[in-house]
Amino acid sequence: MASAGPRGAVVITGASTGIGHASALHLASLGFDVFAGVRRDADAERLRAAGNGRIEPLHIDVTDEASIGAAVARVGEAARQFEETLGEYASGAVRRFANLADSEDWLGLMNVVERTDDPGTGCLVYMVNWSLKKDETPETPAHAGCTCGGGGCS
Repeated sequence: MASAGPRGAVVITGASTGIGHASALHLASLGFDVFAGVRRDADAERLRAAGNGRIEPLHIDVTDEASIGAAVARVGEAARQFEETLGEYASGAVRRFANLADSEDWLGLMNVVERTDDPGTGCLVYMVNWSLKKDETPETPAHAGCTCGGGGCS
């Protein structure tokens, strides 16, 4: 990636196929720089070709500590370009969720806690995804002279 994307950077593991692959392509199309975790050269080339310069494949095996360390180092180098670490974005996502989430969002988070083997990771992923969705959705302007937030005056 020659320059930082206007939206920032994301890391996706399992980007060779399925949801990971689709997520990498979608986020790249939204202007994110995507570090896409793959294990095979053919998958890396396929993603690189489809990513319009926004996808950088990372050879990573999430069961191998050395592989994870190398990927974290590479992403850390790129994050410095944005003057924000991945941890800072994740921390901001959690704060935004805590301050802005509605009842349905909280219910969704509780479902994650109940249905996952690793509630901490599940909650973090849920909140980061929530934050990414909020970043994609333009805010509805408030009506002049009221505090309804555009949702209807009372």
